[in-house]
Amino acid sequence: VRLSYTDIFGATKPGNQSWQTAAVSADDSHLILDHVRILNVDDPFASRNGSVIISYCELDGLHANDDLLHVVHGRAVIENCRLYGDGEVDFDYGDGSVIRNNVITIHSTNSNQDAFDIGSGSKNILIEGNTISNAPDKGVSIGEKSDAVVRRNVIINCSAGVAIKDSSYAKVSNNTFYRNSVAIDLYEKNAGKGGGSAVAVNNIFADSQDGETRTDEKSNLVVAYSLSNTSVMPGADNIFADPLFVDAANFDFHLMKSSPAIDAGDPASPKDPDGTRADIGAFYYDRSLKSFPIALNEICPNNTSVIADPAGEFEDWLELYNFGEEDFDIDGLYLTDDLNDPAKWRIAAADAKETTILPKSVLLVWLDNDVDQQSLHATFKLNAAGEEVGLFSINAGDTIQIDARQFDAVDADKSLARLPDGDGEWTLTASPTPGQLNNSPQTNVHRAVAPGEFMLLQNYPNPFNPQTTIRFALPKSTHVAVQITDLLGRRVKTLVDDDMSPGWHQLVWDATNQANIPVSAGLYFYSIHADDFHDVKKLLLIK
Repeated sequence: VRLSYTDIFGATKPGNQSWQTAAVSADDSHLILDHVRILNVDDPFASRNGSVIISYCELDGLHANDDLLHVVHGRAVIENCRLYGDGEVDFDYGDGSVIRNNVITIHSTNSNQDAFDIGSGSKNILIEGNTISNAPDKGVSIGEKSDAVVRRNVIINCSAGVAIKDSSYAKVSNNTFYRNSVAIDLYEKNAGKGGGSAVAVNNIFADSQDGETRTDEKSNLVVAYSLSNTSVMPGADNIFADPLFVDAANFDFHLMKSSPAIDAGDPASPKDPDGTRADIGAFYYDRSLKSFPIALNEICPNNTSVIADPAGEFEDWLELYNFGEEDFDIDGLYLTDDLNDPAKWRIAAADAKETTILPKSVLLVWLDNDVDQQSLHATFKLNAAGEEVGLFSINAGDTIQIDARQFDAVDADKSLARLPDGDGEWTLTASPTPGQLNNSPQTNVHRAVAPGEFMLLQNYPNPFNPQTTIRFALPKSTHVAVQITDLLGRRVKTLVDDDMSPGWHQLVWDATNQANIPVSAGLYFYSIHADDFHDVKKLLLIK
């Protein structure tokens, strides 16, 4: 069963409380949840005796009695989710589960509330890349003869960052612990059950309130190749020093280029992606300073009627192009209209989908100085009489100019565009193509590499009024059907139902139904069927 792009709000529990303990409950089932929000409920999710994949979801546990997510006797993959509230993520009797790249924040006065609770003989659990904060008890609790790998997490302001107890084991590597009472705690909780054991390597312990580690007489902990800024830790090649975070006050735990944590990890650990010896902490310092596959692609400094932003305003814009072979997230890069001030505006978004550019694709950024508008709205405008614009990377004190363009006066509703996209000559054009690949003046077709797979891109703009563009890719000739449906699944309009050639294609929906009558504002879906490929995305019409 798959549940996608759905909001569940204020749901009650089902009647069978023996196992249907949450708003969404599964028993002996294989369930996939993606882009689902479960809000304002007592307990969001529970599963037993099956398998579950939960990705890009939001679980609101503010009213949870105990668990905001509970998996018993099954395998689960929980990835890229936002989890918060008065509840914990609870795993029991599982084997091979993965908890990766989530953000979990606990809002609770219950001193026994963990963030991740791994217990009851859970085996081979991977907890990786999460940001865990404010647990009144443990950020990660591992007990009752369980075992887990805990790596590359950031664990902030918990009573215990990681606790291992009652004959359980953990490998704790490359984590950053910050302002926890105790970072790693090993002990026997239940009499006669035995203590915990762990190996901890390549970790940073920063500003620990009551010590980096705590171990009772029944437990065993080895700490090596780790760094603390509060005390000298026993163990092989541990370091007592300031880790030199970029900005710990704002929870940026990347390393500055002079950090003693760089190249100080266990030599037997896998090398960092830049090919150097492992660094200490959750984030490695990239010494390669490799080039970025992103280029300025089109600039419109005097937009009066070309395209309106989601607020209905005609603002300056520029377009970025990904000439690489993989998706690239521009979050954290900088745009400026003053090359002497490269850090003028930092690109950031709450959702990586907003800032990720697909290969051989473009992304539009508004240069409108509308600081009250979120995401891709820069804090500066362009000067149509002549200006400069630059794209920069600034990381741990290193500033890299990725691309820049200086230009003279540009008339209203014209743009400077690269032909071909990404690396071509800059050309003044009276036919801007915001959010689309630039057209070749010789062939009037998109210059794009033939895609290697089927893809359906997010519409642009979104929200929209009065029209929006839908782009998709076909790696081969096939029959294609693209439809608009409403919240009840009723067909609103068919945009295409025909054979199409391989390549990139785009369709425009003008917010009308099959009879060309304008539809009401609200949430709609657009779907594509092409060969064996099927995908659905949301779009929002505002009026």
